[in-house]
Amino acid sequence: AAAGVAFREAVVRLYQHFRGTTTKLILPVHDAVVIECDCDQIDRVAAEAHSLMTDAVRKYYPALQPRVDINAAVPSCWNKDGHADSLDRFLANPLYKLA
Repeated sequence: AAAGVAFREAVVRLYQHFRGTTTKLILPVHDAVVIECDCDQIDRVAAEAHSLMTDAVRKYYPALQPRVDINAAVPSCWNKDGHADSLDRFLANPLYKLA
């Protein structure tokens, strides 16, 4: 199975698990998913999402220990590392040039 198949499995599992709750899947992007939940539920939702995504990958690759990065520390930022200024830092780089 391709990585895209495993990612699709993860998104479907997340959707099914959180359907009917206040937790919503906002946007799947490449190999990431933006999830919205109540602030007091961040740790629980993060743990559940981690488990669901890991299990989805291991369905196709049982020996793999997939890495699932979750930004629960800075929920206002969609960047997995919580660096809301990453675009600004990239554009400020003197080596960056527009063609």
